[in-house]
Parts: sequence; C-alpha cells; structure tokens
Amino acid sequence: MGIWRWQEKAKKNRKRDAARKKKLGALGNLVSLKDALPAVEKKHVEECKKTEKPRVSKPLKIQAMEMKEDINVFREVMSNSFFKADPFYTMYENVRLRLAQK
Repeated sequence: MGIWRWQEKAKKNRKRDAARKKKLGALGNLVSLKDALPAVEKKHVEECKKTEKPRVSKPLKIQAMEMKEDINVFREVMSNSFFKADPFYTMYENVRLRLAQK
C-alpha cells in the first residue's frame, strides 16, 4: 500500500511540474540550470587548481649575470660593421645559422 502512495505522489508532482513548465515557458524553468551550476562551478575550480603552477624565479645573481651577458652581446652587435651596413640581412643570416645548428 505504501508503494502506491509514493507512485501517486510522484505522478502528482510530475503533473504539477509540467503545468508549471507550461505556464512559465522556456525562460522560467531555471531548475535544471540551478542543478547544473554547482557541478560546473566545482569542475571549474578543480581545473584552475590543476593549471596553476608556482612561479620559481632565478636567484638574483644568475639574473644579473644573464643581463650582463645580454648587454655585452648587444654592444657587440651594435659595433659590428655588417650589422651597421645591413641589419635585416645580418639578423636573417644569424637566425638561419642557428636553425642550421639545431
């Protein structure tokens, strides 16, 4: 007897939901959206946690040495007579040679 009662109650709820859906139309039915939002939000938070990586910076001494190297290379390039004559061709040749080395 208890089984019939819950079936009747479920049937009544379905009828009531169908009537409400018909009355409100497509825009008024936000129940499915409400049910989906927590799952989407939880998934988004988990994805963000996975992609975040801690940033590890190089020690300051190493950064300073690299900057000095870069400055020295820049000075050499600027004083190079081939670069002064035709900078684009010089850069092209440099890139071509580096790619050939790999």
